[in-house]
Amino acid sequence: MFNETFLVANSIAGVELLDVIGDKLHGVFYTKHPDKGMVEKCSKLGLPLFDKAKLLELTEANVIMLECHVIIPEHVFVKGNWINIHAGLLPKWRGYSANSWALLNDEPYLGFTIHQIEKDFDSGRILKYILLENDYSSNYSTLRSKLISKLCYEIGPLIPSLFSGEIIEEKYLYDESEARYCAKMKKTDGIIKNFDMETKFIFNLSRLYLREESSDFCVEVNHKQYEISGAVPLSKEYSGIPGKILKVDSDWVLVKTYDSAIWLRLAKSQEFVQEVRRLL
Repeated sequence: MFNETFLVANSIAGVELLDVIGDKLHGVFYTKHPDKGMVEKCSKLGLPLFDKAKLLELTEANVIMLECHVIIPEHVFVKGNWINIHAGLLPKWRGYSANSWALLNDEPYLGFTIHQIEKDFDSGRILKYILLENDYSSNYSTLRSKLISKLCYEIGPLIPSLFSGEIIEEKYLYDESEARYCAKMKKTDGIIKNFDMETKFIFNLSRLYLREESSDFCVEVNHKQYEISGAVPLSKEYSGIPGKILKVDSDWVLVKTYDSAIWLRLAKSQEFVQEVRRLL
């Protein structure tokens, strides 16, 4: 439809996408400080980098948005062909950290939604889903890496039809009535301050915040934080007071939850146990 095609991206995910579609682009826009790898990749491919001010001046172009941290005014996007890659499955999971919320809510799939943009946030004609099964033995960082790889594999052949004016059949996994609006997840959301929650939710929280190199998953007792490096849920039902210590085995501690119990691995397990038992 238009002669030039641009990507809007900032991070390492955008770098992976450039490896696949870089030869089809005429430049890259960033809306936050770009990842060092993004700068190096654009330089290697001979692609110019533009800031968000230039993005809002763009007309008569094809635009793929992977990571865009500004609202694109209607008077801008109606002058081009703008496609958004939303990290989440629309129309159900809207807003920020959508795949994180889907994981926390035990959804069977995570994914990306490729859709045309409209005035309303996270709306527009859905063109394709990139789906990945929510593998409960994997943490979020592993699933996201697999999902980005799948996106890169599937989007390349799709680009010509996205921007040719060809009519692509709409696809919908969910009904509009199922819409959920997601707030941005923060590092501090990985801090457990009480155990009056279902075991599965705490385990999913561990999948979201546990990482191999370092853990943002912690438990806080009396204003002291204890880093958690492992979590194993129990399926048995337990009656009792959430937060009570049920068993200690070396650096693993079994803690009562709302409906059952969960094993947590802590570097300072003995100090944590003493603090809990002193307060409860």
